[in-house]
Amino acid sequence: MKNNLELRGIKIRINSICPAGVETPLVLEAAKLFYSMPQPIIDAVTASSSTEVMKPEFIAEGIMELITDASKNGAILMVVLLLLQLTGAAGGIGLATSRLLLQSGAKVGAVDKSSGLKSICNALGEEFGTSNIACLPCDVSDDDALKNVFKETSRQFGSLDIVINNAGIADERYWKKQIKVNLQSVINGTYYAMELMSPDKGGVIVNVSSMAGLHPVSTGPVYSAVKHGVVAFTRAMKENVAEKGIRINCICPYFVDTTMGRAGLKALPEAEANEVLKNGILKPEFIAKGIMDLITDTSRNGAILRANPWQGLMYQRYKEDMKSKL
Repeated sequence: MKNNLELRGIKIRINSICPAGVETPLVLEAAKLFYSMPQPIIDAVTASSSTEVMKPEFIAEGIMELITDASKNGAILMVVLLLLQLTGAAGGIGLATSRLLLQSGAKVGAVDKSSGLKSICNALGEEFGTSNIACLPCDVSDDDALKNVFKETSRQFGSLDIVINNAGIADERYWKKQIKVNLQSVINGTYYAMELMSPDKGGVIVNVSSMAGLHPVSTGPVYSAVKHGVVAFTRAMKENVAEKGIRINCICPYFVDTTMGRAGLKALPEAEANEVLKNGILKPEFIAKGIMDLITDTSRNGAILRANPWQGLMYQRYKEDMKSKL
């Protein structure tokens, strides 16, 4: 149909969305029929797929993506249950992303050093079900502790489909700690994910960098360096993870309305801070939507997604891969 429309010169795009189980009367009725089948059939189906259901609102978001993304024509968007681990989950971008994913029907392993993690997980558990959220306190700069958290997430959920490396700090006085938290934990998290993700199902890794990962900031030279490292690492890893059926992408937000974002704004010279305020500060929920786009768009691997107030979400363009010229 797509090609027929193009040949006839009609400027129409046609796409399709393929959800797994959704919380609707139709699916609930189908579930009754399913569980009336012979047990061997039920066992065969549940062994290879999730029997959990997703919220209709999440499918609506997928439909909106197919409507608004002009690059998609003839696209098939698959929507399935996600089992994931998210670092830096106790506030800001991490918390907003946790909520969005839980709303979609995902199970979330929330990782953070913050003492407030437990109360946040309890609140999320009350809203979305305690079986859908695992509270995993961890200092991501501790390699062994982070590795154990990955193992625990996989043990609790039985699978690991998505990893979001989001933890970050920005205090230039503790630059060695910055390297460990902002870059080393991303590298470790990626390799641990590759070990645990199913070779049959594959998975997705999303790394959270920053606008400073694309444009150095004089008030944060070490922060700029490590965030550039996250971008470069993501791009360089795309072929390595693809061999295992995994995709890896990165998002680079402008200033976000978080504790760290506000602190970074205060560190700027007055003229620069005023310019930032003039441009506008992003909400964590907007970044969460960008992360969700990177998760659900199966055409993206090694992609760098910019997020700012004047362009919205826009993919970074690079010159032709230098590999062919080496």
